[in-house]
Amino acid sequence: MGTARYQLAGAGLQTSALAFGGVTPFTNATESYNGTSWRNSATLATARSILGGAGADNTAALAFGGSTPSITKNTEEYNKSVNVITGAAWASGPSINSGRRAGGGSGTQTAGIIAGGRNGDVPSNSSTNTEEYDGSSWTNGGSMSTARFDTQMAGPNTSAVIIGGYDIAASPNTFSNVEEYNGTSWTAGGSYPSIYFAGDAAGTQTATVSFGGYNPSLTSNAFLYDGSTWTSTGSMITGRGYMSACGTQTSALAISGKNSPNTDTEEFDGSTWSAGGSSLISFLGGGASGDTSSAIHYGGASAPGGANLNFAAQYDGTNWVTTASLATAISETTGSKNSSSTSAWRALGTSGTYPTATEEFTGETSALNVKTLTTS
Repeated sequence: MGTARYQLAGAGLQTSALAFGGVTPFTNATESYNGTSWRNSATLATARSILGGAGADNTAALAFGGSTPSITKNTEEYNKSVNVITGAAWASGPSINSGRRAGGGSGTQTAGIIAGGRNGDVPSNSSTNTEEYDGSSWTNGGSMSTARFDTQMAGPNTSAVIIGGYDIAASPNTFSNVEEYNGTSWTAGGSYPSIYFAGDAAGTQTATVSFGGYNPSLTSNAFLYDGSTWTSTGSMITGRGYMSACGTQTSALAISGKNSPNTDTEEFDGSTWSAGGSSLISFLGGGASGDTSSAIHYGGASAPGGANLNFAAQYDGTNWVTTASLATAISETTGSKNSSSTSAWRALGTSGTYPTATEEFTGETSALNVKTLTTS
């Protein structure tokens, strides 16, 4: 073998095998065997030892569990084909103009919007700022009428809606007012049926679903909005706040959130909520993009006041699996709720300070790697 090691894992058979991981010290090295010799192959994402391995040959295998040196439950898949696989990744995006946390965010990869938030802990630091994203830069938009944070938001930057929220400096400091954005300015929308903050929303300005939050305790209530009027709809299975949310009014996700350690995912079909696949970790204050059939969540905190996370995972409508991590561990962040699970952005948040940096996600891709052979 090329790398001396012990406590490694393997897969395959005598003429087509893989060896991966182990201690040398901890290594992510992978080697492929053809019955005669070993050659280096794609490395594990996480160096580890005392792990499990499975697979019929050296073209498809699993690596799971092990020590990093802490015990891990991660699983990785290995594939070899005529396709060139480009792994999922987060990359630096253009900076926002005003760093802040706990604001609203929604839209798509080329029509994003963020609004409100908070820069610091003093009461006067709640924001009315709005910024629009066109896929290449952030520009300041029209200011909201009401400064707020811990709010709900849905829709792209030409037709967004922001709902409820909180402002320590105001009296009362929790709101039911709704504002609608037309790409230039905010105007009053239909008043929310109750007073909540730290809930979330999905959809568009004329087809919104809003759910969860505090008033003053956790609620499971959900409401539908048609651009002018709110109506009650089916309650969530579990009341929660500070969850991650994405999707449409008829295909929405609510992920984890504050309600004790919570890995629940709930799916909304336009009238009722049902249990989805459990998230891999419990978190709050993260962002999400996609819908009930394909989604990604990212960032957040492990608990109220807990460690910021750079963790990200993708959903296929049934299960969550890990994907490329954010470059920066960050909480109280938001993102492009209406984007797909393979193309998303993240902005706002706290990472000790209130950074203006954004990140953009590109999902895994594959391309055929075949040459035409000719004879002469």
